Amino acid sequence: MNSVGAVDADTDTLALLSFKSVVSDSQNVLSGWNLNSSHCTWFGVTSANNGTRVQSLRLAGYGLSGMIHPRLSNLTCLQLLDLYNKSFYGQLQLDFSHLSLLQNINLARNSINGTIPVGLCHCYNLEEIYFKHNQLIGNLPSDLGDLSRLRILDVAVNNLTGVIPPTFGNLSSLTVLSLEKNQFFAKIPNELGHLHNLQKLQLSENQFEGKIPYSIYNISSLIYLSVSQNMLVGEIPTDMGLALPNLADVYLAHNQLEGPIPRSLSNA
Repeated sequence: MNSVGAVDADTDTLALLSFKSVVSDSQNVLSGWNLNSSHCTWFGVTSANNGTRVQSLRLAGYGLSGMIHPRLSNLTCLQLLDLYNKSFYGQLQLDFSHLSLLQNINLARNSINGTIPVGLCHCYNLEEIYFKHNQLIGNLPSDLGDLSRLRILDVAVNNLTGVIPPTFGNLSSLTVLSLEKNQFFAKIPNELGHLHNLQKLQLSENQFEGKIPYSIYNISSLIYLSVSQNMLVGEIPTDMGLALPNLADVYLAHNQLEGPIPRSLSNA
């Protein structure tokens, strides 16, 4: 290992030990995280670059609790971070500008608060974001629309507010957009109709108003559509079932929609 590689490996080791230092480990799954062994052999860690750099950190469901130490930002080769748990809390203080290789981040079912870090928008390799079931507040950063590789964005069941940024229409790879059970308001943007790979759209239990954009009915790939429990008005297009031939589940209840249920839905 050259001197640069050794420094990078040491940086990863110290980043992981910093994370361990602020975490409660009731099941002792991190007991082997110490300087007597290489971090590449530690529980939950997968390495790359000839076994020197951390590529993934998977610690979901092992009873860990505490804050997520900001030094995890020093894992600059990290591609996957999975801390799905129910027991992490505090604001997310990672410097995502250092995590440009990150592809998948799963922090669902924790107690993370504060806002979605704007720096996340600089992780251009991101494919999956799972922030469901936390205590996040604030708006959706409009620059998330720059993540052209993003396939899944799940921020359901938080305290997020504001509007859906029109820039989300640029997420050409998106297959799942889940925003349910937040406090989003205003109209659903027409730009969502540009998401031609979208299969699942969950917008229920918010405060959306106005009509469902007709552009939504042009997303022929849609399998699941839920906009129930909002303040939507207008009629459902009579050709909805023909326009959305792959639609298997649709939830429109508890709005102010009017008119008959389209017969064409029997064709969906």
